[in-house]
Amino acid sequence: MSAESAVAYATKEETGTDGDVLLHMTTDRVLELVKDVEKQMQIRFDPLTSGAPSKSCRLAMALMAHRYGENIRLDDIARAAGMSKFHFIRKFRHEIGVTPGAFLQHYRITRAMQLLEETNRPIRGIGRSVGYGDPAAFSRAFLKLTGVQPNRFRRMQRQQAILTQAGRMGPWTAVSM
Repeated sequence: MSAESAVAYATKEETGTDGDVLLHMTTDRVLELVKDVEKQMQIRFDPLTSGAPSKSCRLAMALMAHRYGENIRLDDIARAAGMSKFHFIRKFRHEIGVTPGAFLQHYRITRAMQLLEETNRPIRGIGRSVGYGDPAAFSRAFLKLTGVQPNRFRRMQRQQAILTQAGRMGPWTAVSM
């Protein structure tokens, strides 16, 4: 998707024109996305005191959320937001509390965590699907943000699911297994 079509799409709601619907995100959805990343990053975004993200930051987050599995460049995101790279980084960090790169990395790792928990896909494939071409880079980023390697995270999630399931069955069922 070109930067021009992304910008056209982001303004679709305001202009009422037809356009590419891949990046349509309501303010509520953007705030939900920010909250997800905020939880992972332990940052504090308060829409009541700082206001909702600007249209350019909403567009940037939508573009990153849509293309997180691709090799997306900061220049492309800034262009789609209609700003120079320098101004965009400064504005995004001011409004969201982190740099666009940190936001994208956390979004990717959050998505990887979901895939590790919900699927049996190979870890290497999950890394590729969330935008890491190099398995070692994926493991390093995952470890940095979560404190554990992806394979250990998956094992921990599976063990937790087994314990949760056993708890639902009651102590008598778990013993009789």
